[in-house]
Amino acid sequence: MVKELIVLFSVLLTMFVAIFSCGSSKIVSDNSHSGISDSASTFEYADVSGNFTLQRRTNLKNKKLYFQRMLYQDSFDKSVEKLRTITQVGGVIGKEGVYFRPVISQIQLWMEGKEFSNQMKLNLKSKSLDVVYTGKNKLAQKISIPIGKEHNPICFFNQLPECLRMSGMLRKFIENKNQEYEITLIMESYPFNDLLYSDFSNNALYKAKVVHGTQDMIDSKNEFVLNVEMGEQIFNLKFSRSGLFLGMFWVAQGITMVAAGSKI
Repeated sequence: MVKELIVLFSVLLTMFVAIFSCGSSKIVSDNSHSGISDSASTFEYADVSGNFTLQRRTNLKNKKLYFQRMLYQDSFDKSVEKLRTITQVGGVIGKEGVYFRPVISQIQLWMEGKEFSNQMKLNLKSKSLDVVYTGKNKLAQKISIPIGKEHNPICFFNQLPECLRMSGMLRKFIENKNQEYEITLIMESYPFNDLLYSDFSNNALYKAKVVHGTQDMIDSKNEFVLNVEMGEQIFNLKFSRSGLFLGMFWVAQGITMVAAGSKI
């Protein structure tokens, strides 16, 4: 099973190299607030373990959204986290946004000289989340997590800004403060959540609620903040009023993520 996981990582890596080296269609829908553009952005990232550089990339091709998140320490030659996800993008929901569905994610983490990795895949037939992972003992294990009759949209945790945009909710939050959005988040780091977060349950799926946040965190009228309530904790997402993702703040975990060159 370890060899199988290595092959799967290699296949997805090859796919992402090909995708990010060529162009694709720029917008998912006609609404700029619910459309996704090809992008690459750099953030200054800090948590209780230190300071890092984080890069996020998105690319839409053949109705699939490819997302990559790379966390670097010291230099771009040394990554401590690699995350890649694929999300299926469907038809337009009225004039508001588009349907989306997670397909697969793969993550590699390096902590204390050990590598931790997993692959998560949404199984529509069995209505489950299939997870294959290897820990510090390097033994691959496989588990299947029932999803059941899920009525909320489902999104990968690190892709939440894109899901808010695709759903059309980001535009609604920009236009109206009295909005509330419920969504189910897949933690790509499961079952290693306890290695990354403190006093946080080690689950694969979390019900989350998104609402408008306090405006004392913004630098100008051209920005706004959303609160995300998840797993009995709250973190904040910061956007420009044009819909650009500017950063994340998770006070309980000591996490700050700010677009390079921006103010905290």
